[in-house]
Amino acid sequence: MLLPIAYTQLNIQDLLPDSIENINEDSSVSLVYQSNLATFILDTLLTIPDTIFSYVASLNNINLNPFAYSYRVSMGSIALKDKEENGPSGPIYTAIITAHNTGQPTQLASFGPYQYDSVKINMGNYFKYIYVRQATLEYTVNNQLPIPISDLAFKLVKESTNELLIDDIFSIIPPNTQQSKSITLQNIVLDSLLLASFSVSSPGSMIPVVIDTNQAATATVTIKDLQIDSAIARFPQQELLAYNDVLRLSLPDSMQLTETWVKSGWMEIEFFNTINQNIHLNFELPAAQKNGQTLNIQLTIPASTSQQPGHTQTTVDLSQYKIKFRGMREFELINGDLNNNQIIDPDTVNSLYYKLSASIDSTGEFITLTKNDSITASCRFINIIPDYIKGFFGYKELSIDSSTVLSFINNLQAEQLHFDKTNISLSLENQIGTTARAYIEELTAKNTNNQQQLSLQGSVLTTPLIIQKPNDPQNTQTDVIPTINTFMVNHQNSNINDLISILPNKLSYSFRLKMNDQLPIPSPASASDFLYYGDKITAKLNVEVPLSFYANNLVLCDTVEANFDTTNINNIKQGKIILQSTNYFPFDLTVTIYTLDSNKVMYDSIHSVPIIIKAGQLNTQLQKVTHPGISKNTLPINSAKLNRILRAKYLNITASLNTKPTQQHLKVYDYYSLQLKLIGDFTYLIEKQ
Repeated sequence: MLLPIAYTQLNIQDLLPDSIENINEDSSVSLVYQSNLATFILDTLLTIPDTIFSYVASLNNINLNPFAYSYRVSMGSIALKDKEENGPSGPIYTAIITAHNTGQPTQLASFGPYQYDSVKINMGNYFKYIYVRQATLEYTVNNQLPIPISDLAFKLVKESTNELLIDDIFSIIPPNTQQSKSITLQNIVLDSLLLASFSVSSPGSMIPVVIDTNQAATATVTIKDLQIDSAIARFPQQELLAYNDVLRLSLPDSMQLTETWVKSGWMEIEFFNTINQNIHLNFELPAAQKNGQTLNIQLTIPASTSQQPGHTQTTVDLSQYKIKFRGMREFELINGDLNNNQIIDPDTVNSLYYKLSASIDSTGEFITLTKNDSITASCRFINIIPDYIKGFFGYKELSIDSSTVLSFINNLQAEQLHFDKTNISLSLENQIGTTARAYIEELTAKNTNNQQQLSLQGSVLTTPLIIQKPNDPQNTQTDVIPTINTFMVNHQNSNINDLISILPNKLSYSFRLKMNDQLPIPSPASASDFLYYGDKITAKLNVEVPLSFYANNLVLCDTVEANFDTTNINNIKQGKIILQSTNYFPFDLTVTIYTLDSNKVMYDSIHSVPIIIKAGQLNTQLQKVTHPGISKNTLPINSAKLNRILRAKYLNITASLNTKPTQQHLKVYDYYSLQLKLIGDFTYLIEKQ
């Protein structure tokens, strides 16, 4: 009797997973495989380092209010001075008093010089002493007399030591005018008591003038622009300092930062005060805004004690702040010169504009200050993670050194195999707003089953891949559409066919990325590199192997279920097995068939010599198989082997391929198939009923 044992039809879809099979326009088949190699996101590509800035305002930087003292010389005091020297009939006295009383204009004769008594200038309400490193002493005369003043001599001394501070003369001061003179005081001690003395003359009036005894010339002594080493002073309420400057980031690789939108991070500010008085601080970052509001912090530093300075600190959450690092130019264009450098600052980068001001209240108490007293400010940026960052990312180099498992040809084994036109590409999907060049440093294919390996060679190793910059959507709610940049590795620029032909199951590689390679550094604040949080450069390996090859002993296999369950195997006495095959593949097949138990454990074969299946007939003009190879193989079976075969639950069919013609690359088409039918021709004992 004839008993069907097993049937199978193998085509290319059965031999290859759908995910790696591609049918071309001419119906030929290619193996297509893709694997992610590496991903670069913000924390591996670009970071803003934790940064601390410090500023110390010593007494040399503290503004002390000017000290000023004024006194008057009136027409009445001039009349009395003449009366003192010439009696009640003195001509100047008589003329001034008569003109004042009658209101009639009077022509006044010349007089002087009149020497006035020393005037004590008491500044004890301001200070007890000041060690002056440098200061300006200014003497101003405002002449509101109806006559000119001439040869006005002025002298100022320290009362305690009679040390001369100023000795000068004004030659002529016309009526209703003002004149000033100043000197620089250096490295002296100022006491709170000073003595001023002066003498005054006048050429008189050329014409009659109206005289009022209250008309006066006012002299003012001012000490200003104080730079002090130490002092015991009673300070009025005042602003001690007003400072406009920039915090400068130190960034590597020629990086320029112009703007960032903060996803998360903190700013910690800390102040120390060695002055024995509370200090009120205002710290502002005009270039940092959240919901349209500028970042502004107001603090009070406690007064120092004899043991330690006053101290305060605070931490600010910078999340959702938009911060510009372009210096103070845009603010100076509106408000004028802010840092007293006499210019409007140019565009800059990596620079955050800040304003720091400090003031004190008036307590009415004397405070001791020394040149060691100071206000120390520190600002620290901690764990800044941008949601968005803009600028110039510099010339950073990134390396990818790793390996990947190749699984699409793992089940193939061959003594000799050579593919025709293998294409490998490295695709870089770039969401990061910068240009770059990528280089293949090394690529090695490895077959760990037979320990073969081969390294990539060819011009591809010296040719860079240009990575283009995507467009900036300029908001965090819209995804950046990546640019797709493909690096081809094929038989024209490399030995990639040889690499794939060793049937590698592992690929080792080394790639290098150079950001902004061969581009000049842009002018300040003009760069347009950008990056959004989570965006990345993704490197993918793409492999396409057209199934056009020649091979010796390329091994394929399949497992099918045996068809003995419905047959009473005890009635089978002897026989043979027939293998009928229809082969459209252009390969000779050497087939072996093994028996497996219910656990798919192999325990025997159904033949003693290999089974040969003929290749399909190749049309030399079309280079396709147009007529299949038809084979019939008969396998005699003895009784003992037959019993072992009939116990099989599964059959394992293994085929070793040999292409024809040899050494010629052959394409595989999607209609190619191998049909195998296994039939038992047995002597069967039929029992009588």
